[in-house]
Amino acid sequence: MNPYHVLCQKGNWYVFGFDHGAGETRIYALSRFKNTTITNETFTIPDGFDISKEVDLSFGIWYNKEASEDYELLFNKGMANYILEREWHKDQKMVQREDGSVYLKFSSNQKQLILSWVLGFGSAVTVLSPESLKQDVMKTAKEIIKKYK
Repeated sequence: MNPYHVLCQKGNWYVFGFDHGAGETRIYALSRFKNTTITNETFTIPDGFDISKEVDLSFGIWYNKEASEDYELLFNKGMANYILEREWHKDQKMVQREDGSVYLKFSSNQKQLILSWVLGFGSAVTVLSPESLKQDVMKTAKEIIKKYK
C-alpha cells in the first residue's frame, strides 16, 4: 500500500492510500493492520491529492467515489437548542424559523452515515432533500416496523 494520508476520526486512526492488491484507493483502520513491514520502496502521491476531496470528515470516514449531495433537514422546536449549539458540518447553514424549528443545510458524500445520523433523531427531524435520503429513511422505517409486528 502507498499511504497518502493518516487521519483520526472519533478516536480511531485510519490510513488512506493506494492498495496495489485491489488496484484502487481505499481506507483502512490502523488497528486492523497485522504483520506490517516497512520497506525502502518509494512512491509519489498523485498531484492534486487532497484528503478533503476524498472523505468528508464532518460525518465520517467512509470512502466512496460518489459526488457530494446537498442535504436539507428540518428539526422540530424541541431539538432547537441541541441542533443550534453544535457544528454538524464545516459548511453548514442553519436558520431558526419563527415557529422554533431549525433548518440545517450542508453538502456531503457520506450518505450511509448521514442516514444513520438522521434516523437517530427519530420523528424530531424531517428530511427535505435529497429525495434519495427521504426514500432511504422510509424504507428503513418500514423495515423497523416489520421487525416489531
